[in-house]
Amino acid sequence: HKQWIATAKINMAGVYREANDFPRALTLVEQGIALLKAIGRDADALQAVTNLGLLYPDLGEPDVAADFFNSALEAAREGDDPRAEAQALLGVAGAHSRAQRHAEALELIERALSPAAARKDRVTTAWALTKRGVVRLDMGQHAKGLADLKQVEREARTLRDHALLVKSLWLLANAALDAGKPAQAIQYAREARSGVEGLVGGWGGENAATARQRWVGVAATGALASVRAKDTAEALTFLESGRAGALLEQLGGRDALLRAEDVPEELRRAQAEARAAEMDARTAYRRTLAGGKRVAIKEKALLLDAASTEVRTIAARIQRKVKAHTGDVYYPRAATLEQIQEHLDPGQALVVYGFARFETIAVVLTRTTSKSVTLGKELLVYEALGHLELN
Repeated sequence: HKQWIATAKINMAGVYREANDFPRALTLVEQGIALLKAIGRDADALQAVTNLGLLYPDLGEPDVAADFFNSALEAAREGDDPRAEAQALLGVAGAHSRAQRHAEALELIERALSPAAARKDRVTTAWALTKRGVVRLDMGQHAKGLADLKQVEREARTLRDHALLVKSLWLLANAALDAGKPAQAIQYAREARSGVEGLVGGWGGENAATARQRWVGVAATGALASVRAKDTAEALTFLESGRAGALLEQLGGRDALLRAEDVPEELRRAQAEARAAEMDARTAYRRTLAGGKRVAIKEKALLLDAASTEVRTIAARIQRKVKAHTGDVYYPRAATLEQIQEHLDPGQALVVYGFARFETIAVVLTRTTSKSVTLGKELLVYEALGHLELN
């Protein structure tokens, strides 16, 4: 019973982390670790300590994260758990990277990557390549960094790992933008934006808004790339996607999860069964990838796709049911430039502002014209606003 409660708490922490509620996730992981240690489930507690370390960079404390990962690394070595050891090494590397210690980060990533690749642990290998790609770009090794991220993109598609795919596309969009290729950055960011909808499209209202907070950078990168490419319509779409996704949270949204009493029992049961089936299908698919034949891999891939579709179908049913019962507000899709212009009267103008990768951008619309511009560095705009408030 205690193990089940501990597992539930740690799984719920993962939900809150995806929803960008890091303090609540931290509390739940700590509670789960305490329960696991109390019943002697040391291996499970070790994995949870790694999850705990992942939260501290999100909270802006990379050195605290490094301490947790180092303790997890020591325990993994004592327990002869190579996958846990690799995850801990990547965690320490991430903490070093956040602190701008890139050489140390790269060394740790290489120590995790080689054994993971040798034992055909494709998931750990892919995440290690992601970290290596980012560090190499930060170190100015652009060709090598891009090669890593493109390999991750391909592997994420093979693994059906949607979060990893969105992450790789976002990073590739940033790299293209930094290289002065805004059109290419738009392509990557556009697909990443669609991927975000796949990741959190089953949530509505504040739920979707909070979850989307984790991915608002996708919209920011796409918006800035669109302004630089002088594509006002695309810039507006990205701006509105990011803004609408975060608006409810900024206005003081309620809890990040649907209230259980608002969901009928049969739908709750169907959702739990669908998620369990998807998890089983994903595990079976990844095992087959490690050494199965092409026909078997294709068969498992189709089963995983079907299981994922069922999860999304039930999520949509829950949305419709809860909305009908409670009148909850659901995430509005971004309006197009033409749709907004149709609602403007002659002589009216609409200005949409946004912050994108430390720059400020704006889209100016009238009923018949449109223009997108950059307004300067984000910090300078904040300073100007502060001056207005003081005076």
